[in-house]
Amino acid sequence: METSASLDAAQWIRKAAKQGVKEAQYELGRMFGCANFGGIMHMRLARKYTRQASAQGHDEATHYMQQLRMCKNCGADNARRTCSRCRQVRYCNSTCSRIHWYFGYEGAGLSLEGTSEPHMHTCRHTHVRGRQPRL
Repeated sequence: METSASLDAAQWIRKAAKQGVKEAQYELGRMFGCANFGGIMHMRLARKYTRQASAQGHDEATHYMQQLRMCKNCGADNARRTCSRCRQVRYCNSTCSRIHWYFGYEGAGLSLEGTSEPHMHTCRHTHVRGRQPRL
């Protein structure tokens, strides 16, 4: 019963988001990003709806979009490079990418969410785990 009620709520939120309600767009983006749909994260759709809410002036969505654009290693704004495997993590340059890939946050000394393990262990498209650094 609870599952059908949450699916009905998600359908209503999606209808409101398609009509341009910025709160519904932000909530739908959070739902897609937090794996509320069958336990699977849909980051492309999460970014899409969050970007739409941000464009309409939703403050939390704007803040979240800024966090998504930050370099995962050093925290620089508007990082343009992404992980070539998963395309989910952003970096400002290749040095930050390598440091985060092999060492996690310890390389730059900045921790956005506490200490973290290297991206090579968390990237969902990694087939070769535990390679030695090539710095």
